[in-house]
Amino acid sequence: MNHRRIFATALGISCIVLVFLGGLFLGSKHFLMDAYQEELELSQGEVPEDVQAEVRRRHPDASDLIWELDQKRYEVEFFVNGRKVEVYIDIDEGWVKTERAVSFESLPKKAQQLILQEAGVTYEIGNVEAVEIKGSLVVWEVELQNRFYEWDYQFDKSGNLISKERDG
Repeated sequence: MNHRRIFATALGISCIVLVFLGGLFLGSKHFLMDAYQEELELSQGEVPEDVQAEVRRRHPDASDLIWELDQKRYEVEFFVNGRKVEVYIDIDEGWVKTERAVSFESLPKKAQQLILQEAGVTYEIGNVEAVEIKGSLVVWEVELQNRFYEWDYQFDKSGNLISKERDG
């Protein structure tokens, strides 16, 4: 009888410890997710008026804006003529860059040839973007992807390869 009581007590204590440790784990998981969350979604009312004004000045036709804050940088996403546009505005420096989805055919011929050669039958062409960066630099960004890897290519405005990086 004494052994059953000891066993029941030990089992009860074990359950309490497991519940306590499980609560700590779940709490720490949510704490870590919040602490390292990269982007925070914002409503339009949470975005400073000067940041909104900069987007309206650059893109008067923008509507249905989706706002995010990534540390000290506001990111806004919207569509113009069915194509995605993303604008990045730094809290201290103002406008940083604009990324616009474009067709593959919009790329300079030199960039198109390299991408088609590199893609072969193994990769699919993913996102193609024209990127305007502070200082009037325009670059082209192209993704090649398959089930296992993604490659990010950057070209200058003439179609010369600037960089190629594997992502994943």
